[in-house]
Amino acid sequence: MGAAPLLMSENIFPNIKEITESMGAFVAIHEHLIKTGLDRNSDTVDVIAVGDGHSPRTAALIACLTKWNCISVDPQLRTREWKIKRLTTYKDKIEDVIGINGNNERTAIIVCVHSHAKLSDCLNAVKDYKTVHLINIPCCFKSDLKFEPDISYTDIGIQSEKQRVEIYFNCK
Repeated sequence: MGAAPLLMSENIFPNIKEITESMGAFVAIHEHLIKTGLDRNSDTVDVIAVGDGHSPRTAALIACLTKWNCISVDPQLRTREWKIKRLTTYKDKIEDVIGINGNNERTAIIVCVHSHAKLSDCLNAVKDYKTVHLINIPCCFKSDLKFEPDISYTDIGIQSEKQRVEIYFNCK
């Protein structure tokens, strides 16, 4: 089954706004990480979608479009069995999740789409990884990081008033 039919059958997205937000995150990954050498067929990449919502939206989309292990974390996540390969879910806050264990052989990509989590808590959760990248599409919360994003732009394809995309490379 292709990505679109699978995501539709799983009722991952409630509306077009949510689809465009998750696609905006994937476009950022594609344009700024994959095009610079990160392999979407690699089994040494973990994506951690923090604040993913009631369903594992961004993590599920990325799991369908890559071979990466994708982890969805949200305290409001509805617990159920998902039919998407390489998708793990945690109904919790990122700072309370135990089990996201990278090592110095793996790459982590943290994806925060309108997340209310502190970015510093997200980075602390993946401290054992070799390389850590962060894609942030902020909503109403400002970054608590002490450094600026490497790339920041407006994605007009995101059907929300909050269209800013921030990319942090190698923020370990």
